[in-house]
Amino acid sequence: NIIILLVIMVVVNHWISCLWFLMTKNAGGWVEARGLNTLVWTQQYPETFYTTLMMVMGDSVDPTSGVEYLLSSLIVVIGITMNATVFASIASYAAQISSDTAQHKNKMNQLQRSIKTLRLPDGLALRIQQYYEYCWTRHRDFAAQSLLNRLPSVFQCRCAMSAHEEKLRRFAPFAQSDERFLASLTTML
Repeated sequence: NIIILLVIMVVVNHWISCLWFLMTKNAGGWVEARGLNTLVWTQQYPETFYTTLMMVMGDSVDPTSGVEYLLSSLIVVIGITMNATVFASIASYAAQISSDTAQHKNKMNQLQRSIKTLRLPDGLALRIQQYYEYCWTRHRDFAAQSLLNRLPSVFQCRCAMSAHEEKLRRFAPFAQSDERFLASLTTML
């Protein structure tokens, strides 16, 4: 999503560059003041793009007329909006990642306390920790099982079939098994 926002920002800046160049290429305008009117477009575009990018970021340019001042002001306002959107999105994604990581850390600390309280053997404790690590690595979520447990039994069965039927059918003894048997078996898995 961040990459998409950055691509949108580049495309918008491209259109702003084109508009800026067209609006300032009159006699005595910014294009003439910068000496761009004598260059080919491959030399004009990079400088125009960079200049408008700096305007979008809030940097000042040297407009030469009232129209250019108004246009550069409009570009700065557009830039403020674009920057706020991009930075807010990045902050939102970072906060979500931090929140998920904190949730995982809390769950693992809670698990450690429970293992110590129950005085579980080391082998079993390790397997339980590995299970939760697997759940986190695979799904980035610990709530999947509790969600399944709250579903009606019909949906629990269908979810279990969806998750495990293909694997069980690859095992020769279950390849031709009745679907109701597999449903019961997958629900137990």
